[in-house]
Amino acid sequence: MKNYIRYFNLLAYLAMLYANIAIGFDNTIESNAIFVPSPYTFFIWIVIYMLLGSFVVYQLLPTQKKNKYMDGIGIMFIMSCLLNILWLIGWRQQEFTTTWIVMLVYIVVLGIIYSSLNIGECSISKNNRIFIQVPFSIYFAWIIVAFLANSFVVLKLKFGIGEPLEIILTFTAIILVVLIGFYISKLNNDIILLGVFVWALVGVFVKNINQYPVIGVVAGIGSLILFVQLIYNIDEYL
Repeated sequence: MKNYIRYFNLLAYLAMLYANIAIGFDNTIESNAIFVPSPYTFFIWIVIYMLLGSFVVYQLLPTQKKNKYMDGIGIMFIMSCLLNILWLIGWRQQEFTTTWIVMLVYIVVLGIIYSSLNIGECSISKNNRIFIQVPFSIYFAWIIVAFLANSFVVLKLKFGIGEPLEIILTFTAIILVVLIGFYISKLNNDIILLGVFVWALVGVFVKNINQYPVIGVVAGIGSLILFVQLIYNIDEYL
């Protein structure tokens, strides 16, 4: 990674933090969508920003100037920060269709970063695992969940889908999360990504078990299946 990119990574990260503090995030807008997890799950953003901060500091260390493992990230981290800010602005303005498009690009950008890390396919140092792999595994996994949640908000608030269709689509989304988790974990044994999916589905379970018990049960079963897969993959990942 070019040295000047490392400093732009820092500036982009600080801009993203400032935007999140200044603009703030209102999850009450999306709380009525069935698939959206319980509000407590969104505290994962604090973890994500802290881990991304550790990545930014790590990549600036003099000892990491020749670390080729970060080369595949390139300018993609800067783009992800800008997309985060654009999404936040769009969300505050309730431009839900725009936020959906931004989130779609967001997934692609983080997917490029995630793929470049070759998780599970190469031996890396402990520091690279902690300060590069783990932050982007959590980040990428949560944006997948956030994209699905954003999709339900668009469908409900913009297109006015009825409850029966929303319930069917929620079942589909839960199954999709489980399948994505299985597929990626089979490729690289990424227990961190699986852990985020488990966290999200438990949030769906907690939110819906009373009002929509069948959805709650399906989400609970999905989280349990992924948790078992996580346990199975621990030795391979470590």
